[in-house]
Amino acid sequence: MALALFAPAGAGASDSKSNVDLYWQAVRLELSERPVEALKGYRKLLATAPDSSVAARQTLSLAVQEGDYATALQALRTLQLKETAESHSPLLFFVDAWRRKNWTDADNAIDDLKQRKDFAFVAPILAAWVERAQGKPSSIDPALLREQPLLGFYADDQLVYLALASGDIELAKKRLNAFSGFGSDYGRQLAYEAAPVLAAKGDLPFAQQMLTHVGGASNWQPAPKSGKGLSPETAIAALFGRLSAQLRSQDAENDALYFARLGQWIAPEDAAARITLARALDDVGASAKAQPLLASIPADSLHWRAAVLQQARMLSAAGDPANALRLTNDAVAKAPDSIELRLQLAQLHEEQSDFAAAEASYRTLNETIKASPRQKAVFKMLLAQLFDRQDKWAEAKVELEAAMVLDPQNPQLLNFLGYSLLERRQEIKRGFELVSRAHTLVPDSPEIADSLGWGYFLANDVENAIPLLESAVQGSLNDVTINEHLGDAYWHAGRKIDARYAWRAAALQAEDKVVERLESKLAIGLTASNAAP
Repeated sequence: MALALFAPAGAGASDSKSNVDLYWQAVRLELSERPVEALKGYRKLLATAPDSSVAARQTLSLAVQEGDYATALQALRTLQLKETAESHSPLLFFVDAWRRKNWTDADNAIDDLKQRKDFAFVAPILAAWVERAQGKPSSIDPALLREQPLLGFYADDQLVYLALASGDIELAKKRLNAFSGFGSDYGRQLAYEAAPVLAAKGDLPFAQQMLTHVGGASNWQPAPKSGKGLSPETAIAALFGRLSAQLRSQDAENDALYFARLGQWIAPEDAAARITLARALDDVGASAKAQPLLASIPADSLHWRAAVLQQARMLSAAGDPANALRLTNDAVAKAPDSIELRLQLAQLHEEQSDFAAAEASYRTLNETIKASPRQKAVFKMLLAQLFDRQDKWAEAKVELEAAMVLDPQNPQLLNFLGYSLLERRQEIKRGFELVSRAHTLVPDSPEIADSLGWGYFLANDVENAIPLLESAVQGSLNDVTINEHLGDAYWHAGRKIDARYAWRAAALQAEDKVVERLESKLAIGLTASNAAP
């Protein structure tokens, strides 16, 4: 039965066996981390078994990882003929049609996408770009944006890109002023792509103000001869990048890589597309292919800082902190005003337990970098966390109190200071008030709900404590502290079986002294000596 999967029409048993041998040889090469040789094997298999869905699916997967566009397209055509292609398969055909400037084929791919439903919501966006590529007026029907929330979500930056590509700068600025996604990666990318276009059209102050808003350099100047308009390929790659990021957040690494490749294949020189692809490659264990992509982004690109940050994170995660620090230090020397780079430098020092260097970096952020009061409050909170790690509570409290002056409505700050006071049984009334304010501001935060529940517990109000702690556990099932708090509250309320369940859940993830404390509770129950701090 398995042999028939690889049998070309009219083939005998020996041909089928030969194809099966080719298949397992390619699989072994792939498992041995020899992807180039494995892909050659899959291509050979696809040539001898051109109608095999199994061969085509394996070939497509590895071709996407290796960036072999022609082979990926060939494999996908086989899957399409066998009607076993994924719902997102028309997107590769769209990219192929776009690269060939065959707008009829592009429209056909969009129509196919609509029929497959899963990604049909992006069809109006792609159709607008096809119209734009042909010099036609391009837009997205406002009625569709109202009727389809998913389309509206993914169209918010695309509408700006469409205005920029059409040269309607006033409309682009109007949409940028109304844009609410600048705190996201795709929002920052939009700012980086829009700034050179706006500057070239004579509105450098608007571009600089926008870059400052997303954490870029307020004194940015466009590179000489950077007056090109925005290309449709950059915008479409940005759309694929957003889809890739969303799939990464859902742990769908292979699909995320597929969308990242689409972005790179349609806009091979685009810096943001390279960063997206590098992240997706790293997720599937191909960081060796990711690093060169990041290193290829020049220092005069607005995307350069994001590339350096990603490169350093990958090096650190791969167990190479020395090169991560070297890379970040070099980048800080080139861009000393970059908050993101300096933050990463501080965090890398902290990860290596070089607390003195980390403190110096955080103090530089607090004392010499131009930043808003809210940003300064965050820097002080990070410095307080560093002191807290070293059991320097007095120094941490000084920074937290100073941060409170700068941003008294920051829920994380309120929770940090409030819970710290509760944990140390200092100023319990004030600590309770602080976490209560934090919970009012962010009622859905598990961590803040835990702090408030623990505050009620310390006030011997178990009736109010337990519902809050239960909601916190539901929002963060594996959190050691929250589960332990809930167990202590259950025990105090006489629910001893429930308490042990909660403590066991906490013990699954606990470390060091916390494990000993939980084991004591499981053995003898809650006592004054093993109560949670």
